[in-house]
Amino acid sequence: MDKKIIIGDKLTKKGIVFCWIYLSVFGLLTAVGFFNIFRLYTALSLTSNYILSFLIYVLTMLFLTPTIGSYETLEFTMQSVNYYHAKGFLNQLVEVFRILKNKKAIPNTSMKTNQILKVNLSYITQFAGWAQKGYRLKMTFLMHDGSVFTIFPTSINQIEKGDYEQALQLLEQQNIEIIDKYNLRSVLSTNSYQFQEYIESLEKEKIK
Repeated sequence: MDKKIIIGDKLTKKGIVFCWIYLSVFGLLTAVGFFNIFRLYTALSLTSNYILSFLIYVLTMLFLTPTIGSYETLEFTMQSVNYYHAKGFLNQLVEVFRILKNKKAIPNTSMKTNQILKVNLSYITQFAGWAQKGYRLKMTFLMHDGSVFTIFPTSINQIEKGDYEQALQLLEQQNIEIIDKYNLRSVLSTNSYQFQEYIESLEKEKIK
């Protein structure tokens, strides 16, 4: 059986249903809000008010549904490394219905392991709300033909599971060289907090 390691969470039908239940709360709140506005400030009949409020609920759900399909997944096997992502309103909406129809996912990028020469590990700095500083892992795939593919995995919490290290070991089994200038692998099997702390220490060393 071909070993498979997945970085990132794949969306499932069950996940979509739970997300719809969660989003329906916002849809209902929006519909109720407009219902009260129509009732207080328009001369619409009660039936028309209900119909319009229902349409607003449907439009709100249609607008929010694509947020469910926003994801990024990196899949490692002995034969290939596959990158899946859905970005943009239309692509995310299509992705939700693809899962509901049980259609097979097609990777946005697929690299045969025998075409990968090296994988370079590094990191980038990012800022969240209130100028909160953090770091993300950067994986750069260097191919035999000279092309380069870079990804910044978002599922950093999978460090605790050891998935990153397992994926790198899987690549090494295919004679792919892992370049680790910053010795990041030493913290890729710990946890996200230690990962952030370790890179912070590297940054402090740079400015000494």
